[in-house]
Amino acid sequence: MLFFFARFAGYNRFKRFRISISQHIMNTSTEKTTVSMDKESLPREPFSQESLSEINGTASYTSAETESAPETPLKMDETKREMLQAFGEAYRGFGLSKQMGHIVALLLYSPQPLSLDEITEQLGMSKGPISQVTRRLNERNIIRKVWNPGSRKDYYEIQQEVFANAFRNFAHLIHHNTEIAQDLSQKVSNAENNVVPDKELLLKRLKEMEMFYTLMEKHFSNFLEEWTITRPSLYAVAPEAPSEQNVSENELLGNRILINSYPSSNV
Repeated sequence: MLFFFARFAGYNRFKRFRISISQHIMNTSTEKTTVSMDKESLPREPFSQESLSEINGTASYTSAETESAPETPLKMDETKREMLQAFGEAYRGFGLSKQMGHIVALLLYSPQPLSLDEITEQLGMSKGPISQVTRRLNERNIIRKVWNPGSRKDYYEIQQEVFANAFRNFAHLIHHNTEIAQDLSQKVSNAENNVVPDKELLLKRLKEMEMFYTLMEKHFSNFLEEWTITRPSLYAVAPEAPSEQNVSENELLGNRILINSYPSSNV
């Protein structure tokens, strides 16, 4: 009987030991799984400024690339750099992307058409966003696509009347405001009096809007007509100035004619 209890007690101790070992193994496995899951669930490293710029189409470097190879400033002369910066800020002031201003400034600066690869390289930006911006500028007649013999690449150059075309784009927006005023005036006129709090006052304000933008369109049209006449004089070929030799010969010839024209006197 005592032997039975001893065997039973030993078996219970062995059983408890085996259970504790199993629990220890399970806990260790759970900790490893938890650590593995925690590593997978950990948020990735936040985007750096360069990575965010890449998403927005303003740079060509990712976070990993900038850590391994720090970005170096593009080599360009000071005039070119100032043009890119000034046009970028100007376009952003009009609610457009800075990349538009950069491309316009670059093509204004370049005497020759540039390929998409050359634009991308000189601006240090990704090719995808550059392609989208050049397409929009081409649609707005700010730049134009040109054909380069012997090359399959797309080349771009500045439109000859780039500033006039940009002004025409702005004038189109002004005309749209005029149309809005006319359309709203018509709808308010047809509306019942109890729908609009003060129908007469609203109609006067919409009429003011229509008159304002109509007058602006008139002056815009006059301005473009005058500019069409003025611009060619800037690129007209100036007549060659007479050389010093020609001037002296003409003066000598004029003196001879003047002397021969005097009547001879009898002495």
